[in-house]
Amino acid sequence: MARADAPTPMMAQYRRLKEEAGDALLFYRMGDFFELFFDDAKVASACLDIALTKRGEDAPDIRIEFFDDITIEATLTVILELL
Repeated sequence: MARADAPTPMMAQYRRLKEEAGDALLFYRMGDFFELFFDDAKVASACLDIALTKRGEDAPDIRIEFFDDITIEATLTVILELL
């Protein structure tokens, strides 16, 4: 049985990928959306002047930004111009 505080398989994968990505923003694909978590979400929120969201009451430190696969190119262009 998994520990209650153990990360989900998705979050474990995200953390492995983020470790490899280092300081780069990691846009994590989930279905039709790209999501950013933690500090990456804070950076995107500041660049795009959008509100941060969070998923679940059990994970208040996880901040998320969602971008659908239709608008991701425009979103990336804006972020790259501001960084």
